[in-house]
Amino acid sequence: QTGDARQRVLDSGWGTGVISLLLAEIGHDVTGVDVSEEMLEKAREKVRGTNHSIEFRAGDAEALEEPEDEYDLVTGRHLVWPLPDPEKAIREWQRVVRSGGRIVLIEGHWDFPEPFDGYEDIHDDLPLYDGRPPEELANFLTERGLEEVEYEPLMDPVLWGREPHYEQYIV
Repeated sequence: QTGDARQRVLDSGWGTGVISLLLAEIGHDVTGVDVSEEMLEKAREKVRGTNHSIEFRAGDAEALEEPEDEYDLVTGRHLVWPLPDPEKAIREWQRVVRSGGRIVLIEGHWDFPEPFDGYEDIHDDLPLYDGRPPEELANFLTERGLEEVEYEPLMDPVLWGREPHYEQYIV
């Protein structure tokens, strides 16, 4: 949040770096970890030409190479649903966030009739494929030891530049 003290942030599965860049713009120290080399290059390109220093590196949300208690905040955007072992990732996020720190996820819930392109062969192997309603994901996180789990909708078209096509929220 703007006005809060500078925080060390791990943006896990940062994709093209949208959240990383927003957090850097409001003054936080951001490290981004993503398994995709293609996303790594897109994120680096997005940051070039800004005065922000974000460390982007290849890594797996389910097996982070980060030290324990390293971050004040761990973020993830649309990351939980494509993970083969989301419980393992949650344990990793709990390990790297300091006591009293936060884990903030932007997630969604959809029920499209066909799997996304590229997921046809694996969608049945992803336990949270199709996302989850916010209350269900909140319960999932609470059952895995997270405390004070809250969620709120992110359905305002201003946030997405259009009307959302499915339920989106922050938890």
